[in-house]
Amino acid sequence: MGLLLVTGGQIGIKSNKKIWFGLSHDTEILDFSSNVNKQCDAAGRYLSHGRDFAVGGLLGEQVLVCGGGVRANGVDRIKHSYHADCQWLGPKTGSIKMREKRMKSSSILITKQSGNEQKLWVTGGQVGAFIHDKLYKILQTTEFVSPTQRFASPGPKLPHALTDHCMTYFNQSTIVILGGDTDGKQRKYWRKINWMLFDIDKGEMSIDEIKLSPRTGHVCGHVAFGQHQKAVVTAGGFKDDDVASSSDIMSIRRDGSYKWSRGPRLPIKVKNAAGVTVPNGGQFLVVGGRERKSRTVFQLACLTGKIQDCEWTKLGHELNAERRFHVALLVPNDFATCN
Repeated sequence: MGLLLVTGGQIGIKSNKKIWFGLSHDTEILDFSSNVNKQCDAAGRYLSHGRDFAVGGLLGEQVLVCGGGVRANGVDRIKHSYHADCQWLGPKTGSIKMREKRMKSSSILITKQSGNEQKLWVTGGQVGAFIHDKLYKILQTTEFVSPTQRFASPGPKLPHALTDHCMTYFNQSTIVILGGDTDGKQRKYWRKINWMLFDIDKGEMSIDEIKLSPRTGHVCGHVAFGQHQKAVVTAGGFKDDDVASSSDIMSIRRDGSYKWSRGPRLPIKVKNAAGVTVPNGGQFLVVGGRERKSRTVFQLACLTGKIQDCEWTKLGHELNAERRFHVALLVPNDFATCN
């Protein structure tokens, strides 16, 4: 599986038998090449400022972290600023200017077959953490971040303003956008979108309805579904106004047809975690999240291609600290030295 990089977000600080969360700029790396927790040197690859609710991606062998917030505690967020740039975590240094300040957005790596050009597509999100914040606004805009440009370029608008959603691939040319909040009111009044499809080649977007409870603050990605199929999975987050341990799985057949099914439950309720697809192994990881027990990493595998055989497993690797609202992604083995 290689190395897992985890950066930013909020980390738990123990005080008087309680855990308080503070903004983090640090990076930690887990080595999944063995079943033993190894200490990996992040080689100074830290964020210049703390960021929570940020997004990121691996462009070539370079890690890029975009957007996010600056402060970490409650209503104090009303007075704080929001990042409007993307920072390289190395080996490359410097930053790329974004078109808008964003937090709680979602990102996905897009590779165009012509010339293998890679871009990070950053969608939606919000400015302001709470609806009573004077700056509060949910965004309908999107933008493309290119490693060869100093400034991001505009992307297609979403059909609706959307925040706290997630994205993954439906197939090589189509991205699925799952869940999200459209108005930011109290949870019981949230109007949530089920899912949208974006055709990369045509640049077109459509909305589809599914008979599943919508989610916010969740994760999504891919798993191998048997030997010859794959499946989209979405898990955790807020569902029906409560923190969820449930998951939903969309199995995709070779002819492009699909079917949504209830998946297995996570061992604990999880929100504000990070989701990571393992492309070679076919598993999906849920990293951190929640207020307690947020050092854990869970893995979903569907080896037989039957929903009833899909299973979550708690891995032996743990984060160094409780962490939420962070960025996690797989990086090359030479990104860090592990002992």
